[in-house]
Amino acid sequence: MLRYKQRKRPILVLPSLVLPVLLFIASILIFLFGVSTQGWLFVIFAVIAGRTSIRQFMFWRKSSSHSRDWWFFHIENMFTCCIATITAFAVTAVPRLFPSLDLDSIWVWLAPTFIMVPWMLWFIRKYEKQFGLKK
Repeated sequence: MLRYKQRKRPILVLPSLVLPVLLFIASILIFLFGVSTQGWLFVIFAVIAGRTSIRQFMFWRKSSSHSRDWWFFHIENMFTCCIATITAFAVTAVPRLFPSLDLDSIWVWLAPTFIMVPWMLWFIRKYEKQFGLKK
């Protein structure tokens, strides 16, 4: 990301495009697995991964629209990583740390996404206004 932050045109090098493509392929496979087993968490997270992969692929394929384009892309990806980390912690470590709590709910899996995505959108819009990119 930092190597290409001054870019003016699309970046079409293999290292930039291979990870979003692999993520998209994995999201399709996980989606199909989730549908076939009626594992709706697989379906939900496959859709989120698919959206993320498409956004990453399109970022590299389009020209930079402003000088802070790279920064907003980086912030969105940082939030995505935070959501994944908090979700993993909530579903694996918290039940072990607090075995008396009943945390066998789909909401434990989805709460980090529902809480942090609006926060991420607010954060990005706030800084778009600050930098004069949105009114």
